[in-house]
Amino acid sequence: MIGAHIVANEKDGKPDKRIFFWLVEKERQALSVDKTIIWLNGGAHSRIGPGCSSLEGMLLENGPFLVESNGSLTKNPFGWHKHANVLYVDQPAGTGFSTGSKAQNQKEIADDFVLFLKGFFDVFPQLQPSHLYALALAMYLAGESYAGTYIPYIATAILERNQRTNAAVTATAATVPWRLDGLLIGNGWMDSVAQYRSYIDFAVQRGLLSGSFLSAAELKWDSCKRDLAALGNPVRADSCESISDQVMSQSRDGGKMCINAYDIRLRDHGPEDNCGSAWPPTLPGTYKFLRTPAVVDFIHAKGSGGSSAWVECAPDVYSALQYDASASAVTLLPALLKHVRVYLYSGDQDYICNHLGTEMMVDRLEWNGHVGWPAAGMDARKVAVQGRVFGQRQQADNLTYVRVFNASHMVPINEPAGMLALVHDLLRVEELADMFGKRSAVV
Repeated sequence: MIGAHIVANEKDGKPDKRIFFWLVEKERQALSVDKTIIWLNGGAHSRIGPGCSSLEGMLLENGPFLVESNGSLTKNPFGWHKHANVLYVDQPAGTGFSTGSKAQNQKEIADDFVLFLKGFFDVFPQLQPSHLYALALAMYLAGESYAGTYIPYIATAILERNQRTNAAVTATAATVPWRLDGLLIGNGWMDSVAQYRSYIDFAVQRGLLSGSFLSAAELKWDSCKRDLAALGNPVRADSCESISDQVMSQSRDGGKMCINAYDIRLRDHGPEDNCGSAWPPTLPGTYKFLRTPAVVDFIHAKGSGGSSAWVECAPDVYSALQYDASASAVTLLPALLKHVRVYLYSGDQDYICNHLGTEMMVDRLEWNGHVGWPAAGMDARKVAVQGRVFGQRQQADNLTYVRVFNASHMVPINEPAGMLALVHDLLRVEELADMFGKRSAVV
């Protein structure tokens, strides 16, 4: 495992943005093709992001080891590094251990990320995903929550870079197109119109919103809808953020504790839990581990301007993006689906980026000559992993969607075996892909 900073941008001839990464090399070194998964956390807009560290994903979800509440580590038998390198990146600048001036919009974030990748592949040329060498190397972008916005913009920037390098007169190791094989987005924030509306529909469906609270939410939606239309469906809108407050308010009506926005089966322990966002329970251990001086030194997190005072989500990164006028990432999906496989998954107990919003987005999506799912992808089939039902899957052309049963905002916490099988399917790894490969269990 290797941790360090890469300069992603310069200002006045000096390094400006230093992006921190932690690379976990794949366990199965005998495989002939080197694959790299790049993992990004995000944060579900105003509740705790954007600006949340990707080391959350590493230490709480899919890394080689998981952190306990006391800061100790245990081995993760379902780590995603079995058949691929996994690169955890704190981005944009200011997130986690990364430093530098704060991005103002999604294009700036994507451009910075392409510069980061160029610097990373300069240091690790053996991982550059291309067809230049005898072996075909590939990379995949994966993440959750607000990464549902980051990833399509970054993927689009990579494909645009590929077009430019394809047009170059001569190809060198530094200029060859990068092979991007797939995107994996979990409970992603991707379509503000569909997903803000789903705050009401999901809550009503689950019995979380009614009466005067529902009436107030509908009035807020009317205002939200007008603003989104006027702004061209941007990533977010201030007038929309308070819709979910009605659900939180109803959940604490009568002196009860707030329902948890990331797992509706849970209630927060007390007012100090910030009403609805105290989760997951092992997060305090992440702080203990990543603020341990020996750990910070070992992963080179403090060097080159880095900070040893790790925080889960950086408020100044969120503030810099608060008025981001970028269009919702869903607008990029039709073009991406022509070139890249896109896997979406949603834990069905998450509220803040709930599955109804994702499904509404897909139902309205104009892509590949049709709207929503074509006939071949209409039917959802239930799938099982290790003899237990994991969720239901739909697939057509380059688009796959899985609704994961009994899972929260961070699906790998609740369903680690199923998520590992899904990752193996994305990687086209035959071994262990008992969920979606030839040994699929359909129930």
